[in-house]
Amino acid sequence: MNTKLSLIALAAACSPEQKPEIIDKPVDTIMSVWQPVQYARLREASPEQNFGGQPLYLGASADGVETALVQYNAEHFRGMDVEKAVLQFSAGQTCHSSYVLTFPKCGLDLVVEAHEIVLPWKQSTVTWNSFYGSAEPYNPTILGTARLRIPEGNHFQYTIDVTTAVRDWISGKPDYGIALIADEKGRRKGRFEQTDSVVDHPELAVHAK
Repeated sequence: MNTKLSLIALAAACSPEQKPEIIDKPVDTIMSVWQPVQYARLREASPEQNFGGQPLYLGASADGVETALVQYNAEHFRGMDVEKAVLQFSAGQTCHSSYVLTFPKCGLDLVVEAHEIVLPWKQSTVTWNSFYGSAEPYNPTILGTARLRIPEGNHFQYTIDVTTAVRDWISGKPDYGIALIADEKGRRKGRFEQTDSVVDHPELAVHAK
């Protein structure tokens, strides 16, 4: 379970019907972990190109800003008494140099914000322009944050609280997913990694009674 997988590993999203993996069972709660049903990278430098289902990036590099979109199947949570829900992921650093992604001689320090998306999008077609072409594609209210502070050549695990969004979906609000947006200052960029399973996108861990 602790084996570190290749940074370029990809995995298909789980089907909406897939059962959760119960990985923890406290006295009065159960934590279930879910994969996104769709996810996409938005790249400012390629505003008309679709990067759906590809590795996700955050932050900025010499060629522009990056945003990550993830969506989960809200039907999994109907009827749950959710105490807490978090996105969990690990992140590593990359540096853009001569169009080759390498580990840079610099640390990564980004503050990542999670925002609830308010408009539909499709993994197979979404682009920077199609998403940001809308006046308000996500709710400006911050659901939660994580500060990614990664020394040279390392990766660490993080969580972002998204309880408010999951409870909204349970109450009947449309589930369009979550946009992850990082500090755009500087030219440092973080790439999502994952250990313990072959995925490269955030998982949703739901604590419920």
